[in-house]
Amino acid sequence: MHKPAHESRRVTALQTLLLLALIVALAAVFRLVDLERAPVGGHGDVAWVGINALDWLDNGVRPFYVREMYAPEFIVVYVVGILAELTEISFLPSRLMTVTSGLLMVVFLFPATWWLLDGQPDRFRRRAGLLAALSGAVSLHAAYLSRLGMESPPFMAVVTLLVWLTAWAWARHGWWRWALAGAALALAQYIYLPARLLPVVLALWIVHAAWADRDRLRSLWRGWVILAAVACVLTLPALILFITTPEAFTSRADAGSAATGGWIWKYDMRGEGGLIVMLIKKISLTLQAFGIAWDGPYTVMDQPMLAPLFFVGLLVVVGAVIRWPRHAAYAWPVLAIPVMLFTDLISGAVVEIHALHQMGVLPFVFILSGIGLALLWEPLAARIPRTRGRLALGGVILAAGVLPSLAGLVHYLDDVIPGQYADPETGWREEQIDVDLSRRLLDEPDRAYLVPYEEYNRSNIAWLLSDAFRTRRSAIDAAGILRVPALPDDLSVLIAADPFRPRHDARAPQFDRRLWVLCYDGEALLLPPLTVDQVGELDRFLNTAQTEAIIDRSDTTIGTLYTGPTPPDWFAPRDVIEFPLDASFHGGDIRLLGYTLPDRDLTPGALTTITLFWQAQEKRPGEDYEIFVQVWNDAGWAIASTHDFPYDGMYRSRIWDPGEVVATHHWVMLPDDLPFGRYTLVTGLYRLLHNERVSVSGVDTDPGQNIVRVPDLRRPLPPDPAFDPGTPPPQVMQFGDVLDVIGLDMTLDGVDQAVGDTFEAQPGQTLTLAIAWEALARPPQDYSLFLHLSADDDIPPTAQADLTLGGGYPTRAWRSGDRMRDQVALALPADLQPGTYTLWLGVYFWQTGERLPAVVDGSPQPDARFRLGTVTVR
Repeated sequence: MHKPAHESRRVTALQTLLLLALIVALAAVFRLVDLERAPVGGHGDVAWVGINALDWLDNGVRPFYVREMYAPEFIVVYVVGILAELTEISFLPSRLMTVTSGLLMVVFLFPATWWLLDGQPDRFRRRAGLLAALSGAVSLHAAYLSRLGMESPPFMAVVTLLVWLTAWAWARHGWWRWALAGAALALAQYIYLPARLLPVVLALWIVHAAWADRDRLRSLWRGWVILAAVACVLTLPALILFITTPEAFTSRADAGSAATGGWIWKYDMRGEGGLIVMLIKKISLTLQAFGIAWDGPYTVMDQPMLAPLFFVGLLVVVGAVIRWPRHAAYAWPVLAIPVMLFTDLISGAVVEIHALHQMGVLPFVFILSGIGLALLWEPLAARIPRTRGRLALGGVILAAGVLPSLAGLVHYLDDVIPGQYADPETGWREEQIDVDLSRRLLDEPDRAYLVPYEEYNRSNIAWLLSDAFRTRRSAIDAAGILRVPALPDDLSVLIAADPFRPRHDARAPQFDRRLWVLCYDGEALLLPPLTVDQVGELDRFLNTAQTEAIIDRSDTTIGTLYTGPTPPDWFAPRDVIEFPLDASFHGGDIRLLGYTLPDRDLTPGALTTITLFWQAQEKRPGEDYEIFVQVWNDAGWAIASTHDFPYDGMYRSRIWDPGEVVATHHWVMLPDDLPFGRYTLVTGLYRLLHNERVSVSGVDTDPGQNIVRVPDLRRPLPPDPAFDPGTPPPQVMQFGDVLDVIGLDMTLDGVDQAVGDTFEAQPGQTLTLAIAWEALARPPQDYSLFLHLSADDDIPPTAQADLTLGGGYPTRAWRSGDRMRDQVALALPADLQPGTYTLWLGVYFWQTGERLPAVVDGSPQPDARFRLGTVTVR
């Protein structure tokens, strides 16, 4: 007896679910086996997401626009945070996230293919859907992307979900189905940058529907409107961001380079034959990547998108597209592929294709390959009438589809991965060094470790060390005093074998022996710079400490632990702010308390470290500020600059506790041809998304430009062994406690005149004063001198001359012991009336007019001025 139709359908559905479950289990094998060990190394982007997740879990920072990803892609941050709480702080939570999304993509491929083939026989639809799922399951390329743990691979699952829900709504109608499709489109916008092209894909599908099935489109146009409306509502926060801050829409590509995905038209491509030739080369590589070979970033063993058999299916479906162009199952994926490739074509100016940029293509490729193999099955099965023979054919196809990928997986896990671990170069290239250094410290989490600042702000190390040293905070209290809790008897200092090894973020690595992070008792304490004496003690500590080489699996020494008695005075309370400042940002939310640097005397071509001391006031800052640091010359030109986030994002401003003083470190490279003269340190806070500086006020600020100005730097003049101060003054002459007059010569039209005497002059003659100074202390302002010719104290000077002391090397650039010469000329007016005049000398600050006290032989002088002589005009 034949089974009832409904029972037969139920059995068929159960068989289909069982087969799909087996395919998903196979996909899990490709993605989960040896997941902690493969792929090799860490990844800075993955660690950045982890740090953001910790900031959410521990500090309540709810990210929307994730700075490290230049996009509102916050969902992965929450997922990683939840998984980290359930598992551990490592790269495993992120990898579990991408593996899960990869498995979901495999699951979604079946219904996506099924509903695209609406109107076809159910047997054909089931076969095509299962083959599409199998294509995605055994793709070594897709499996590798799912192992990475990066924020972008979930995009593949969401794209597949969008295809499923849109095709379902197109086939079965219902406003709620269209609404679900709109929600999937919105979700994709918060996953990965290329999702911004998905509306273009949907628009092409609508255009195709208008051509292929116009009556159906007329009856279902409201559904497309519902899809768009739901997507717009759910994407509204991102849309508002892009409207109010247009830079955010393209900021990731704007920040890229020729090799990392910057806009292709920004670079000179004449070496590759120009833009058109470059695009042709990229398209050629992309065509090969479908099923021949893929050599580019984020690929494994040159594996293409499709396993060999499924590439055959893709080729078969090309003919189907030509034969049945009106059918959505063929046309819609084909229309989507070039759109989703567009991102990679216009990104980067090197001849390579980027796997992450092309992820959006994969679901459509897997669907087409499954449909193509299902089409191929029909004529082959027709030649084998018996069931047993068809089963044998199915077994052959299954083996041909799966076994090459299984062999590739075994080769990857048994040969490639061990080979990479055994290759010392892999460690540097794949960031495995970061992982191995961190794991060594985590092996003994109860010890106290001193970690170089440059190591800690590598996101891999900061993330992994958070497993034992989760609390990040400053070691400087509200009064600017170093406060470190009691430490154990022994301290271990980590030094990497190559502290200048490349960083994931491509920033030039630095190693300053003054800058460290102390990891102990569950905390990572951010320290101020060591003093000069402490750096010397550090050298002695390293010379006498017990050493332990840290060796990786390639038998390469990647670092050394130096262990010895904890130096008591390194962490004793001390005032850490060397040069105080007065600057308040954003209405007083954040204050800049001061700065320090190794030497305020600049050296041409040198890399200079500048440490700034910040303090949040009554509450944590409401956003993540970027800090900019520049060095200006006196003409107001920036001759060196840098900008970055505190600790490269490892200690963002949104988690600064009120009151604590945070030391941030910044490097500026000075030009080789730095002229002699005075320079100004300029700094401030920057709102990245708003493309504006944060408002600032205070004594040391320029509110008009929203900057802090500190004219304390200089390139000192070289010593002049032939320096001649001239004639010593007749008495000890001093201005305030900062300037001593050590030479004083006066001439009238070139004829020497004695200081303090009376001499005759004629209208039109020129009086010249040569004066030599010695700085008794560093002058606090840029001072000027005045030379007044006065007939009476009660009336303005008859003639005067003013001069900025030092000229292009003003007094604020002088230091104690510096000796300088100035010369000022006073022209006697041609209409100068006969009489007796007094010549006065004084020093003042031009912005306020305030004079420095004038002292002669220890006696203060009236009106803060010296009498240089009496001039008689006849």
